[in-house]
Amino acid sequence: MADTYTKRYGILKLTERLIDMTVSMIRCRAAPFEDIIRAAAEDKELSSLGAVSGAMDRLREGYSDLRDIWRESLDATRPSFMKEDEYNILAEYGRSVGTTDIQGQLICLDNLRTSLAPLIKEAYTERKEKTKLCRSMGMLIGLMAAVILI
Repeated sequence: MADTYTKRYGILKLTERLIDMTVSMIRCRAAPFEDIIRAAAEDKELSSLGAVSGAMDRLREGYSDLRDIWRESLDATRPSFMKEDEYNILAEYGRSVGTTDIQGQLICLDNLRTSLAPLIKEAYTERKEKTKLCRSMGMLIGLMAAVILI
């Protein structure tokens, strides 16, 4: 149970990192979406995001419409614990990168980062509380078992 909260927090932090990397690549090189996905897929941590690895696999297979590839990969790899707001941020990421001029993309990415911040904070708090709860429950069950055995 606590593992789910840790995974959720991890995905949100990776999403934040993906957005930051995308901002850097667009700002410094005006990189197209395909180059951003390739760079993310080469990154050991970012490649663990299902949508990134799924999109890269589809690119290798010869598919070319990155918007569709991103959406399909996101849908295919969406964890059951991912909340709708979190999914929507990743979906909007795929819809917005590469669709406007550089300034428009940077504004959109900044808005996504702003929307993501409270979700990360919530997930961190939830993870911390649930981890403590699981530890306490484990200790309580252990003590109950010890009392029963005595």
